[in-house]
Amino acid sequence: MPEEKLTQDDIKIVKDFVDTLQTEIVRDDFDFVSFSSAFNRAAYGAYATPQMVNTNLQNINLNPRVSTYQEYLRALQNPKSNEDAIISYGQNEYLTNTLYKRNFDYYANLLSFDLAIRPKSAEAKDYSSAAYKKDWNAAEDFLTKFDYRSEFRKCVFNMLNSDIYACMFRDDMNEDKYVLQDLSYKYVKITGRCSHGLLVDVDMSFLMNGTQDLMMYPKSIRRKYNSLFGKQNKYVPSSTLNDRTGKFGFYVQTSPTEDEIWAFKFNPDIITEVPYFAPMILDTSLMDFYRELQMNQDLVAAKKLITSQWPLLDAKTAQTDRLGIKAETMGVILGAIKSGLGDYFNIASIPSDKIEVEQMENKNKTAYQDYLKNISGLMGGANTLFSVVKQSSTESMISADIDAMLMSKVYPQFEAFLEYHINKKTKKFKFDVKLSGTSSYLEKDRKYKAAMDAAKVGLVCENKIACALDLNIFELRKELDLSKNGGFADRLTPMMNMFTMSGNNDGAGRPQNSESEVSESSDATRSNGSNLPRGGKI
Repeated sequence: MPEEKLTQDDIKIVKDFVDTLQTEIVRDDFDFVSFSSAFNRAAYGAYATPQMVNTNLQNINLNPRVSTYQEYLRALQNPKSNEDAIISYGQNEYLTNTLYKRNFDYYANLLSFDLAIRPKSAEAKDYSSAAYKKDWNAAEDFLTKFDYRSEFRKCVFNMLNSDIYACMFRDDMNEDKYVLQDLSYKYVKITGRCSHGLLVDVDMSFLMNGTQDLMMYPKSIRRKYNSLFGKQNKYVPSSTLNDRTGKFGFYVQTSPTEDEIWAFKFNPDIITEVPYFAPMILDTSLMDFYRELQMNQDLVAAKKLITSQWPLLDAKTAQTDRLGIKAETMGVILGAIKSGLGDYFNIASIPSDKIEVEQMENKNKTAYQDYLKNISGLMGGANTLFSVVKQSSTESMISADIDAMLMSKVYPQFEAFLEYHINKKTKKFKFDVKLSGTSSYLEKDRKYKAAMDAAKVGLVCENKIACALDLNIFELRKELDLSKNGGFADRLTPMMNMFTMSGNNDGAGRPQNSESEVSESSDATRSNGSNLPRGGKI
């Protein structure tokens, strides 16, 4: 078909449409979000497929990149200019290196987020007042609807993954459940600090690729996107939290209090985004090299080399080839021997007047194991995951404490988030929130013992008892109410105790010490089972 050209009338219609559209856009009340959504659906609807939506979600926090040892070293030596590259290299290591992955997941799941909440300024007489009870119920309502344990655990994973985790607080998706919606680290820039944490500017260009649905984002994002095409507000870095409306290119200023856009960083003391485990990749990336080296050494050591001397004809014989056997016969013999002996013998020549067998030897049998030992030594408590180096009980406890100190430094950022949202819902009384604890059974045992010992002397701390039981104070009270009013006591069967047990009970004797209380010698006795022949237990 011949190509159709626009007529002058067609061109005039297009120009009039563009002029009208530009006039509408500059109006303050023009809803560009609605226009953009409708335009994207009409123009790019064919590309808004489930596959494209899934790809957009994948790209939020996973963009791995393959590199060599030297490439990664150069990037790490200049981190300010290679933030994205370093993050991508780390993500590739997480996907391809079991050692790195298990160490990463150990730390990502270490925190237990034990929550303690206290009023900041309430007096004894206030606890029974209606105003206090109303504010207390508001705090309980927020902590019930916001699953802070799972949401913050997701934050920690992404903070280790990319050092920074930007998100949008969503209380508009379900009235009974609040969540954090991810923002890609590739489109946020840290531009300041405030009393609630870090301030970030967001690059809105990720919404302009024709595959994004603006209605998947909260009103604050849609409002910021709309502002790009309205009146140009001057970009002022020092703007207050309630006046962060500046724009620069596709970047817009955001506020945690006004826009509910929050940013958590594993190391907030350094603005440059370098994941905590980035230096470790220089060591773990050599794992494939040492594994292949060990495999090649073992293969060589498994072979034998058979050598021999073929007989020669008399030196006076006037022949160019002095071998005492025909080449064809030689080939038949070697082929038959090769077929019979298999791949673990290298046949140099046979038969002959002198046959020798050489066994290859691997003089560096522990290269790979030694490498794993060195790497596991960098992992603290996580090295117990690999059973390469056995730690004593004391070393295990010290490692666990060091890991707890390392990871607990992220708690203040989450405390600020919770305090802001809880106190935003209260009227008269404000509350202080503290997070603590790890998933280590040693720490859980210590916390429970400390809470019970304090209660024995009259220091009954409801928050401490709740935390020792992996509950917060609201959950503990609900459990007690359920047990008391749900008929739990009526379902109990009398249990054996010191007054009803027989003297021949197998459990007689001194109570066994906990893991945190055993000595080095006791730990070795338990591990070796030395007491079993004498009727003891492990």
